[in-house]
Amino acid sequence: MPKLQNEETFYDLLRIGPTANVAEITAAYQSVKAAFSKDSLATYSLMPAEDTQAILVKIETAYVTLTHIDKRRVYDKRISQPDFTSIEEPMNQNHENVDVHEIALGL
Repeated sequence: MPKLQNEETFYDLLRIGPTANVAEITAAYQSVKAAFSKDSLATYSLMPAEDTQAILVKIETAYVTLTHIDKRRVYDKRISQPDFTSIEEPMNQNHENVDVHEIALGL
């Protein structure tokens, strides 16, 4: 997948390859999410709560997108485009951006 310098895909965020299956995505998601949870000593002392929450939202967005076959297909197509510049929000079935803040907060 072509990427410009300093770009991060959902695959990069979860530290998995683009051929990862759902079990691998889930395991990676749980590992990365645990590293940024409020119980993590590493992030508790190094990052402001707002930064940690923003990262958790991105992690949740990555998980939701990559474990849903249609969302993943659309996402993979997006990141393969030459004008891809950053992690993007997932889209619903109508190809509208989805607000994942409620998902990440468990609402």
